[in-house]
Amino acid sequence: MSDPDTGRSKTDGPMSNEDRVGSTVDLPMSNEDTSASETDIGMSAAAALILALREEDLWPALVPSVVLVECLQGHPGRDALANRFLKTCDLVEEIGEPLARRAALLRRMARRGSAVDALVVALAEPGGTVLTSDLGDLEALALYSRAVRVEKV
Repeated sequence: MSDPDTGRSKTDGPMSNEDRVGSTVDLPMSNEDTSASETDIGMSAAAALILALREEDLWPALVPSVVLVECLQGHPGRDALANRFLKTCDLVEEIGEPLARRAALLRRMARRGSAVDALVVALAEPGGTVLTSDLGDLEALALYSRAVRVEKV
């Protein structure tokens, strides 16, 4: 049976980057100061983006599980939107040694960025796109990557 949000079978497991050129996502931290209307506009834009990416077979996005440390607060109410969004993504739970070493190299070459940001960029290689609300460090890391693009959402 396939998941109505992703259209994928829960037993399929996440697609690897070798199977597709797609997107990875760096989830923004929730902002308690965001008004309801700003949240609604953001959700509409995000929904439109997800639909467009699905049409191009570029969704679901890959999200390294370590990203959750930066984007969740451990509070069901505050995490509700992020959790809803995560249901549309493929969570990458295991970070192997080669990926970790590649992320470390990207971080050293860029001389900036967190370990989590470096993992996001390394996972997007080769030729993927990172979707984020915070371009700075991710763009710096992507300069040293294998054709990773960073797009603001």
